[in-house]
Amino acid sequence: MSRRALRDRVADCERNLVATRRGFAADRRQLVETGRRAATPGRIVVVGLLGGFLLGRMRPVGPRALGAVKLAKMFAPTLIRGASAIVSAVAASRAASAAQESAEDADAVADRAEDVAEALDETAAQ
Repeated sequence: MSRRALRDRVADCERNLVATRRGFAADRRQLVETGRRAATPGRIVVVGLLGGFLLGRMRPVGPRALGAVKLAKMFAPTLIRGASAIVSAVAASRAASAAQESAEDADAVADRAEDVAEALDETAAQ
C-alpha cells in the first residue's frame, strides 16, 4: 500500500475509534442514569431484605450444597462491605470532580473580574 492509502486508512480508523468512544460514553451515561433512577431507597431496602431472607432460608440439598451455603453465608458480609466501599468511592469521586469543576469556574470568574477591574482602572485613568 502507498503512504497515502495507509494515511487514509489510519484516519478512517481514528474516526471510527472516536465515534465508538462517543457511543460508549453515551451508553455509559444512559446506564448510569437508568441505574440512578432505578435504585430508589425503597427498592434497595426490599432487595436487601429479600436477599437476606433468601440467604438465611437456604437449605442444603446435598453434601456439596452444604459447603456452598456455608461459603455464601461466610462471604455475604464481605460482599456487602465491598459493595458499600465501591459506592462510597464513586460518590467521593463525583464529589471531588464537582468540587474541582467549581474551583475552576471560580478561578475563571476571578480572572474575568480582574480583567474588568483593570479595564475600569485604565478607563478612569484616561
